[in-house]
Amino acid sequence: MTKNGFRLNFLSTGILFVLILFILGLPAQEPNSPWLRYQKAAELYKQKAPVSQVNNLIREIQRTSKDSVLVGRSILLMASALEQDHQYSKAILELEKFNQPGQNYLETMRSEAWLRIGVISLKQKNVKSARIYFNKVLEGLNNSFLKNEAILALAWINADDTEWETCDSLLSLIISTDLSEVHDQRISIQRLLNSWKTPKV
Repeated sequence: MTKNGFRLNFLSTGILFVLILFILGLPAQEPNSPWLRYQKAAELYKQKAPVSQVNNLIREIQRTSKDSVLVGRSILLMASALEQDHQYSKAILELEKFNQPGQNYLETMRSEAWLRIGVISLKQKNVKSARIYFNKVLEGLNNSFLKNEAILALAWINADDTEWETCDSLLSLIISTDLSEVHDQRISIQRLLNSWKTPKV
């Protein structure tokens, strides 16, 4: 596995954890309700079913539901299915639906979409775009989980550019705002690498 692949797996794991928690927390639904369709689509995604099967359920939800939370979650799920299928450009197009005017999506969903676009941009080796979207997460509402993921991604980008001091400053920022992050394996690994690479004075 390449260095970037290792890091992207760490970032994607954090995002997938949020998605699974959301799925497990859904209440029981009426048969054929939009939320039940969402649950079926989520199960298909977890089973790595063909993306077309997920797409059929998601498009029906987006066509019929007026629930902005459900529609927002369906966009995120569809983007995850496309990303899992390595259809990165289509996944980004799906996530860009959060930028459509007149839609009342939760700000946390928009921030999550920006974080995911950043991760996908890294998979496409588009570091410039990734930086832009990770910084958009930092400019958004105060969601510490999403912001820490964005800071961590920016830290690893700086490490790839051998900007060790900037990388370490970003990692320190995460720890200073949330002490529980000191046990995050991704941070420990990067700080260890930084200690080896930073010139000693």
